[in-house]
Amino acid sequence: PEDIAFIGDSAGCALCLTVCFRARDNGLPLPSRLFLFSPAHIDVSEENCKEEMAILAPDDILIPLQLIDNLNVFLRPGPEAAHNECDPYHGEIEGFPPMDIFTGSKEVFSSHAIRFYELAKRKGIDATLKIGKAVMHDWILMPLGKESLEVREMIAEKLKNDKIKNK
Repeated sequence: PEDIAFIGDSAGCALCLTVCFRARDNGLPLPSRLFLFSPAHIDVSEENCKEEMAILAPDDILIPLQLIDNLNVFLRPGPEAAHNECDPYHGEIEGFPPMDIFTGSKEVFSSHAIRFYELAKRKGIDATLKIGKAVMHDWILMPLGKESLEVREMIAEKLKNDKIKNK
């Protein structure tokens, strides 16, 4: 596990967090680090986010608001669901590994990423937040110039340094 880092993109961030909940709750080791790119669907209740999302929607051509509304019908936890897994923002994230969270200033889910970062810090998790300037959802994975390249280089350096520390 100390040689493993999880990298999630968009809804894949929720998947990474769900695997961490399951591993921790079953006494299994956690990865050494989480990299969360453009986290989506980590707060399916969208508390206090709807207005911000509507403001950013015209600038984020990858994620139309109608898509979010349609998906959340299926993602909102029912009364019998394990809340952690369906809605990571409202789960117990204590004991999670260090995490690096990336979002764009023009990204419809940016408020989710910022709120999740703030939650991680309140819970004592070593977390960093990088907000790309004037970029949309998934900007890290696109050849959008110097900033996305710098982030990928920083991730490679962190992975290298983590591996050295864990030897």
